[in-house]
Amino acid sequence: MSVTHKLVAPRMVMASNDSKMQACTFPAGDANLLACSVWKPDASVDRIIHVSDSGRKLLSDKKTPFSQFQPKTLLISTLRVVATQASVTLSHFFTDQLESEMKTEERVKKGEISADDADKFNDDWEDKEWTLRWSNFPERCAYAVLKYQAITLVMRLYEYIFSKRVDAITLDKLTKDPFQAAIRTSKVTGRDSNEMMRPMFDTCLWSNAIAFLADYSVHQVILAYTYYVYIKEKRRRMIAEREAEVLLHEEHDSEEESEDTTAGAIAMTFTLKSTRLVVSRGLGLLACAAGGAYGSYWWPGWGTTLGQSLGDGLMSTALEEREK
Repeated sequence: MSVTHKLVAPRMVMASNDSKMQACTFPAGDANLLACSVWKPDASVDRIIHVSDSGRKLLSDKKTPFSQFQPKTLLISTLRVVATQASVTLSHFFTDQLESEMKTEERVKKGEISADDADKFNDDWEDKEWTLRWSNFPERCAYAVLKYQAITLVMRLYEYIFSKRVDAITLDKLTKDPFQAAIRTSKVTGRDSNEMMRPMFDTCLWSNAIAFLADYSVHQVILAYTYYVYIKEKRRRMIAEREAEVLLHEEHDSEEESEDTTAGAIAMTFTLKSTRLVVSRGLGLLACAAGGAYGSYWWPGWGTTLGQSLGDGLMSTALEEREK
């Protein structure tokens, strides 16, 4: 079977699958097309080549299971998580400090406290909050590292599931490294904004889809477990209170109605938070792809990585502010 695009200067390439040979014709200069694959992926898939992607082998960016536990990879990922947690702690501290000082300044203007009292209050707030926020920093880092590794394991699980459900070309899109893809695409398209940003938006969108799905899955499990523990503890306290007190029959009925109302409110709150989580991760994926495309235009590679992080971060911040 052959697929022919009637464009200028087509070029032919052969892709092998054991004894089968398949010909695909591609237009010259098209950085978005992949080598033709009309058979089901198997052990020989590594011989299928991206014609217009600098000769890159299909699925060459796909990570192996448990590769994140290799010493070098584990060290880099841990340092990155710790650095992220430190930057978040500093950012929140300075933001909260600014808000606290602004509120104190308003009290001074209203004459509620003197300027000296305001300075003393600000100094006390800074000393207290600085010590408090860094005292539990190791625990938060450990939790963040464990959550990162859990998300990575879920990613590998999803990649395995998708490898059984989709063809090799689709799986390659889902597992492609956007960092290297940006560098390869820039060599083909140059610095043309449309030719660079459009394919990189698609690349970032596809390549981050599994990561965002895994992130959503882990946070959804954490949310469900948190509500499960809360409901279990609440029921335990209610049973203990019933056993400790002698209640009338009417009071039992009233308490049962109250319990049903509470359960309904908890279910509604859980559904609302789950919906917000889905929306947050979906919009975060779009913002990540847009940021990666824009960053790729200015600095293919590192700009791609930075743009993806900034896009997701800005979207998360915007959603948090909206919830407030």
